[in-house]
Amino acid sequence: LAVAYLMKGRQAEAERLLQAILVLNPDSAQALNSLGWIALRKRDVPTARQYFERSLKADSEFLEPYVNLGMLSKQSGDFKNARNYFERYLTKATADKYKESAARIRKELALLPKAS
Repeated sequence: LAVAYLMKGRQAEAERLLQAILVLNPDSAQALNSLGWIALRKRDVPTARQYFERSLKADSEFLEPYVNLGMLSKQSGDFKNARNYFERYLTKATADKYKESAARIRKELALLPKAS
């Protein structure tokens, strides 16, 4: 329901619902990740990063936070962490289910400056 609210531009309703989910399950990786996206829409990068990190701690097999943290790291110029998050994503992404997104992440990795 929260995703549907987000897709309809009803961000405040989605955020309230996601916060309610966290009351019931503070370790809901999907809710935490979605709250990170809402924080990004509000241009609150530090809060977004905190939600994405909490999401990853709640469920290290949930792959979206790896991509989100990789992109945030890349945007901030922290290429070492970006590379780390992208590589961790690729080691966990199964070939069939994540074929297209894995290809995009491989391209992101190729565009990162080489470590010195």
